[in-house]
Amino acid sequence: MQRTSPVAALCVLSLLSPIGAAAAQPADATTNYYVAPKLIKRGDSTSPVGGPGSVLVKVLVNKDGTFKVQGIISSTNHGDDKAALEIANSSTYRPARKGTKVQTAFYDFRLKFNAAGASTSDDTSELGQIERMIRAGNFSGAKTKVDAYLQAHPGDAKAQVDLGLADAFLNDFEGAAAAFDKGGTIPQNYRTVAGKSYAEAAVTSSRAKDAKTAVAYARKAVALTPGFGTYNALGFTEYGAADYAAAAGDLEKARALAVSEKISDKTRALLDLNLASAYLNSGNLAAATKVTAEGKQLDPTIGKQFDTIMVNYYGVQAKDLYAAKKFGEAATMFEQAAVAIPSQAAFLYAQAAKASLFGDKPDNIKAKADADKALALDPGNALAYYAAGVSMANQNKSKDALDYLKKADDAAKKDGDTDLATQVEAAIKRVGGK
Repeated sequence: MQRTSPVAALCVLSLLSPIGAAAAQPADATTNYYVAPKLIKRGDSTSPVGGPGSVLVKVLVNKDGTFKVQGIISSTNHGDDKAALEIANSSTYRPARKGTKVQTAFYDFRLKFNAAGASTSDDTSELGQIERMIRAGNFSGAKTKVDAYLQAHPGDAKAQVDLGLADAFLNDFEGAAAAFDKGGTIPQNYRTVAGKSYAEAAVTSSRAKDAKTAVAYARKAVALTPGFGTYNALGFTEYGAADYAAAAGDLEKARALAVSEKISDKTRALLDLNLASAYLNSGNLAAATKVTAEGKQLDPTIGKQFDTIMVNYYGVQAKDLYAAKKFGEAATMFEQAAVAIPSQAAFLYAQAAKASLFGDKPDNIKAKADADKALALDPGNALAYYAAGVSMANQNKSKDALDYLKKADDAAKKDGDTDLATQVEAAIKRVGGK
């Protein structure tokens, strides 16, 4: 009887999607806007004014709008201090917000005094009007006005910052990032908004395959507001630039910040998925395995995605071994993968069985053992039946070979795998001597 040729009978099945395919979405790379406390209504004073001067008062504004005046920060005329404190104590304030949540925060209340009394320090210039529109939430109006202003004053850095603010609150983060770039140094009270804008623009640029711009924006985001969201965005863009070692380092920083910033388990798991992919692409299997275990525990619903990237890692290693004609080592690689990824063990043992049958000297005993392991886990595994049949045929055990090959044919047809079914039927004809 003509022996079945393992090389002719077994093709290399395509592996799953490339490593990192699951790491295509940043894990909440954004941060919530911070909106500082605001003066709603200025109070009055009965104390006499001591003369021209400027007084800066610190007020602690609570979440519920209640407040406590902390004292004088600075004063150019201490004769005005008593009147300034009375005004601060009789005023009303709106609490700060971060996203949709109110925050307790300090409000610095500056009052200017002259012979006629006191006034809050408002800028009456055109840019001052634009900034008041932004503070009032009229972002579209502010953008229209600042665009017109920049037509006449194209080099005005302060106006560019105002444009960045308006664009940011209108969710045009790429426009905001470009404007902030032209604005130079970002004032401290605008750094959170600018950081968010750079982070969002970085992710958008990364998806557009503009890796250089993406990484540059993400680095600016981290410089302005270092935190979970911005480090996560930086790691994501570095991953897109194929700088996997740097991506792993910055995603680890985001991971370390996740607990203190009270990031949800679901978001932390998504970060772990990207981090595991970065580690695998940089060849650090041990670190990837550790992060995978954490991610699965945080969100079991994405466990299959972790398994996919792990299977892909082993598959890529095995593919290299195939190319070097080290088929026995490829089989061992798949066996190790089966132990490491129990949910995919049947698939991986079948791949191990297939690998053992390649080359001039196929290891039929090992192939049959791995095929049996696969079938014990998945009695309908067509490739495992096929590998078992070929191993039997190679040992001249025609009856056993035909039994396995017929089961392989039935299973392949049931799965709709026409390519495998064609190979199986060709092997049946060879083993049957037809």
